[in-house]
Amino acid sequence: EALLDRAAEMLRAAKRPLVWLGGGCVAAAGPVRELAARLGAPVVSTLNGRGIVATEDPQFVGSQTHYPGFRDLLDQADMVLAIGTRFQAVATWFWSLPMPPRMIRIDIDGKMLSRNYTPELAITGDAGACVRCSRCSGAAGRCQQLGCRRREQLVQVRRRCARAGRSRGTRRRP
Repeated sequence: EALLDRAAEMLRAAKRPLVWLGGGCVAAAGPVRELAARLGAPVVSTLNGRGIVATEDPQFVGSQTHYPGFRDLLDQADMVLAIGTRFQAVATWFWSLPMPPRMIRIDIDGKMLSRNYTPELAITGDAGACVRCSRCSGAAGRCQQLGCRRREQLVQVRRRCARAGRSRGTRRRP
């Protein structure tokens, strides 16, 4: 419970959070979508996490973490909420992608919580149970007020990523 209280505090303090979803939260897609919507945060997914948030959702940036638009978004983020992701090689440019200094990481496998990137707060638990907790939902409600300002930024990032995909057709190296 103390970890969930701390997660709620961190979510309340975040001004520009980013939600990074992996395959470990597929079974909790509904609660995860709801939390992301309440946070008003941009959402990126790994290939294993695709489909948790609809591609048409204005908050969904995609899975193209190698595009410059995503890199700009990550550079501006002050916190990452990582749920059920292992931060695998390709999605993180072989672990060279710099993460914001603050990170909450939720995974059912405690051994994975510090693998590849070390979070400020590591929570071992079921993704659905963790995001459904009233503490996190309450914190997200406060963050929702900040979400309106982020909508235009998300639209711009999505456009940049889409243009990059059409013009390059291949991955861009860091």
